[in-house]
Amino acid sequence: MAGLRVAGLGGSIRYREGPNQYTQKEMRGRARRLRRRAAARRLRRRRGVDVLLTHAPPLGVGDEEDPAHQGFEALLDLVERLSPKFLIHGHIHPYGEARPDRQLGTTTVVNAVPFRLLEVEP
Repeated sequence: MAGLRVAGLGGSIRYREGPNQYTQKEMRGRARRLRRRAAARRLRRRRGVDVLLTHAPPLGVGDEEDPAHQGFEALLDLVERLSPKFLIHGHIHPYGEARPDRQLGTTTVVNAVPFRLLEVEP
């Protein structure tokens, strides 16, 4: 998209019955499949992922303690392996409280709620 390599992984932690909710184990499988697709494309095009879009944050990096707002452990490994410049997530609603960007290795983790404008160069 616009010269950027963007990958995405939706869903939140399973906290009740309903669609688009996953256990930690289920998300590990989804992250593993995304990692394999990204690795295959990187071999063909010699470029990695610039931006990783997720619904939920990585575990311990901008998530909350309550069951509905915990992050995914699998995203920690995914960021380590893909090394995107940004991981942009939602799901955590700060209700007027400032949420600083966080670092996960060389990746900047951004909570996009309620919105964020970022300039990203490929």
